[in-house]
Amino acid sequence: MDLPKLWTLVRADLAKARHTLRTQAASHKAIAKYQDFLDHNELELGCDMLETYAEDQKVNKEFWLALRDAAARMELPDRVRRYQKALLLAGDTHMGILTDDMKRVVREQRLGYIATVCPDGTPNLSPKGTTAVWDDDHLVFADIRSPQSVQNIEHNPSVEVNVVDPLVRKGYRFKGRGVVHRSDEVFQRGCQMYRDTGLTIEIRAVVLIRVERALPLISPAYDRGKTEEQVKDRWRRYWRKLWEGVEE
Repeated sequence: MDLPKLWTLVRADLAKARHTLRTQAASHKAIAKYQDFLDHNELELGCDMLETYAEDQKVNKEFWLALRDAAARMELPDRVRRYQKALLLAGDTHMGILTDDMKRVVREQRLGYIATVCPDGTPNLSPKGTTAVWDDDHLVFADIRSPQSVQNIEHNPSVEVNVVDPLVRKGYRFKGRGVVHRSDEVFQRGCQMYRDTGLTIEIRAVVLIRVERALPLISPAYDRGKTEEQVKDRWRRYWRKLWEGVEE
């Protein structure tokens, strides 16, 4: 494998480990140094800084798994063994923030409303028909025609995603931080995922959102004692009238 391609893969592994950390990690000295080393293509030193962060901060299984993969690519056997040991000690204690029902809603609805912050501080809201589940902690969408959303995330990674079932009037809101991927391993994996669903249009970037908080969205109709079936029936009749001119 040629060096540029290897560096890209190692960077993707390190980015994956970094992305498992909470927002507050950005202020940690080791993470600031990590970013500086990455900017100068000092990948092994960047790996050092992530490990340093983990010495006094809680990290999860996915962190050690990504770090182990990076060490293996860099042919650092001592580190691979060390990270593997940390991975085993971490066990399966990490519970992803996305529940089965959250994943179901996202997968069924597909359409997510993505809120980002413009450079002037004003909000930007954009529907994304490629909103999908990446893993237990991440959502993803493809940049097909999303120049403002992508630009905003690169300037300020704060993101909120709302996904709602329009019939039952229930869904979820997801707050987190987005990272834009182009031409790296995450981008390639994302493009393949979308191709597998039948998407053939060009994808310019893949935006991975680490969800840090997830809350339910429920219509006030339920406060009045309505059942889910009653709410669904009301809105089904509304949409049939709108689309087909059918009144029941």
